Amino acid sequence: MQSGRLIYSILMILICHASCKSALPRHVVGKSLSATPEIPVTTGDMPTDPNSASLAVLDQIMAKESPEQCSAASGTSKAKLRLLNRKEYQNTLLDILLVSKDYSSYLPEEARVSGFANNIDALKVNDTKITAYLGNAMEIATEILPALPNLIACKYEDGQSCAELFLSKKADKLWRRPLTAAEKTSLLALYKTTMAESKEDAMVLMISTVLISPNFLYRFEIGKEGVLEAYERAAALSYFFWGRPADPSLWALAESGKIKSDAVLLSEAKRLLADDRAKYLTREFAEAWLAFQKGIGTAKDKTAYPALNEALQKAMNAEVEDTLDFWIRTENKTFEGLFTSDYSLAGKDLAAYYGETYSVEQSIGKTKFTKTPRRGVLGFGAVLASLATASETHPIKRGDFVLKNMFCKMPEPTPIGLMVKVPDPQPNLTTRERYAQHSANAACRSCHVAIDGIGFGMEDFGAGGEFRSKENGKAIDATGSVVGIDKKTTAFDGTAKLSETIAQSREAKRCYVVEWFRMANGQIESERDVCSIRIIADRFEMGKMTVAELLIAIITDPTYSAKGN
Repeated sequence: MQSGRLIYSILMILICHASCKSALPRHVVGKSLSATPEIPVTTGDMPTDPNSASLAVLDQIMAKESPEQCSAASGTSKAKLRLLNRKEYQNTLLDILLVSKDYSSYLPEEARVSGFANNIDALKVNDTKITAYLGNAMEIATEILPALPNLIACKYEDGQSCAELFLSKKADKLWRRPLTAAEKTSLLALYKTTMAESKEDAMVLMISTVLISPNFLYRFEIGKEGVLEAYERAAALSYFFWGRPADPSLWALAESGKIKSDAVLLSEAKRLLADDRAKYLTREFAEAWLAFQKGIGTAKDKTAYPALNEALQKAMNAEVEDTLDFWIRTENKTFEGLFTSDYSLAGKDLAAYYGETYSVEQSIGKTKFTKTPRRGVLGFGAVLASLATASETHPIKRGDFVLKNMFCKMPEPTPIGLMVKVPDPQPNLTTRERYAQHSANAACRSCHVAIDGIGFGMEDFGAGGEFRSKENGKAIDATGSVVGIDKKTTAFDGTAKLSETIAQSREAKRCYVVEWFRMANGQIESERDVCSIRIIADRFEMGKMTVAELLIAIITDPTYSAKGN
């Protein structure tokens, strides 16, 4: 293989992509977008939280009275291009080219925004990614050459006829739409420039070009004449629910145009959610929303938590992912059920760690919490242990987490120059007593009233996620308060009671809708999203939707398919 010439040719293609829009469908060029379709090089820090403008938007969403502009809402969402994240990239290669290697491992980790790894403002292409995309494209193309007989029933030695088969059978799936005649002609012309010297090089060059095209790297949600096109709509469904391309059934509906029917769209959304591939969705959401760390076991003090080994750590992670998926897709729970359920899918060893009993019911292993007040998502050991230090609880982390992730409240940033130091352990004081002394500082008090009110009320669970009634020989004081939520202060005693408070909170329900909007749309909410989110949130708040119904409502909402500049 003439690798030097091949690399040069591909680099020239990349340069073209970075400086022009010729690789894009004609109706896209010149359109106002939320992300650039070129391959821009970016530098600087990426956003990690909502900014002041989006916080003002949140206030409108949370408000009890509907803003005046919602009576005359445009009913469109912004056209955008969505760069595939690492998992979507790998899943696409697996499904279509049956690759044997994890090529996503060569791509840098995504910057997470509000916990999510699919935010279009953070998913940018830089020098590192360009190098990785180029290397991957060449390696993938080389890897699949021997597999072409199984993939498309031809060999690269067959020449142009095999190249044409690849374009008709695989390139369209990789680009998530049929190629235009001009695109096929251009790719075949590229193939022909090298074919005379080496059919192998020619095929690698053409396939590599397909894989470094913006049409592959980006998922288009542009629309035509103000509405998502059929293939865009199909991709929106499949990547939301499965993080991967449309299956043959969904592709056929796009091909026929039937997916443009609201009834068909709804039916397909239900089908995709019911499919086990939708575990991708619930697991991605769990990681973003609940912010649990996959490596909590290795981070714990071995003296304080000798039982929290790697195996138990994996069991804790699995409990979160499997249970949340089961509650949403199998049990069809409401929002309240996510916080008040008295069981999880914790395995036998984790059940023993929790001090509970594991049993099998109708072929499903469950751990019922009859001996401890462990309830809902705030009872997950992985969540509790993540919001702690190596050996003790961290009330500030826990309070901050609940305010942000459950109520969409952003605590004021630490004043410039103020050094926040975790209180040193003292054998005669509980963690709460030490943190209470710290928060008594006048400079800290105003912010910590809300944070500590929640964090102190979660002290009945230790740093390893275990239930406890004593610390340092003293009885645990887990009384707390939720301050300023739903325009009131609500007292509670213990994490289970906090969960009940969240389950009944109007603002918590609306916040939950916002979290799913961010997941589905790959962006922080903006002014134009207020009304569409409010309409769904109003229904969800009234208890007229299960969580599964909420997910379907968001992705099939007319404003998602209606695109404006």
